[in-house]
Amino acid sequence: RLGSDPLPLLAERAKLPFPRATVPDLCEMGIVANHTGLMPDIAEMHAPIARTTELPSLFRPAAEGGLLSGRGKVDMFNCLRRPDELSFAGGVFVIAEAPDLATGALFAGKGIPCSPDGRYVLVHNPVHLLGAEAPMSVLSAALLGQSTGGAEVLPRVDLVARASRDLVPGETLTMGYRHVIGGLEPLLQAARPLGADEPVPYYLTAGRPVVRPVARGAVLTCADIALDETTTLVQLRREQDALFKTGTV
Repeated sequence: RLGSDPLPLLAERAKLPFPRATVPDLCEMGIVANHTGLMPDIAEMHAPIARTTELPSLFRPAAEGGLLSGRGKVDMFNCLRRPDELSFAGGVFVIAEAPDLATGALFAGKGIPCSPDGRYVLVHNPVHLLGAEAPMSVLSAALLGQSTGGAEVLPRVDLVARASRDLVPGETLTMGYRHVIGGLEPLLQAARPLGADEPVPYYLTAGRPVVRPVARGAVLTCADIALDETTTLVQLRREQDALFKTGTV
């Protein structure tokens, strides 16, 4: 059980030998941030290993015994479950604050996971409906001219890369399984326009050579690699920077 201080138990769970936040995970949470205006609490995501019923206790302000620095954050978790329990893979959730304790008690009485004090409530869909939701989004845009995402989508955050080891000039940053690029780890940071001293977006590093030494722990900049200005991805990014004035949101 979590108890009043969840950090020691979460630290023990974090020792389990599997990744807690993959590149696709952070990429998708960046999309959520850009659609909603809600920002990540930390660049790496807390991404605790937790049971579904523990989420209302974890994703609340640290001042109330949770993990977050405040309200209105985006994050993720790794579902701890028995083999006979429902997986949360690809699912989505929101932690809502009940308007009063009586309302929280009402939710709890219906079997909806709540924090022990009844203040925070889990609202979730644990089922990944990609095959239905993606076509509906395309059809909505094409036939109705309506978005199924946020009302004001802006480049608020970028997925960037931090060196997980020293990088040397001449080596090529190669993308492998699940978008992993050897020597790099993903982070979410406030979006900045492409520039020599600005962080380079994670996917723009794929297949590119390193042109100067990068120390372990440093965030890669555009000047650290040889960007290919002829690629569609780089050209689209420059168009985005010009259109939205990236970095001013």
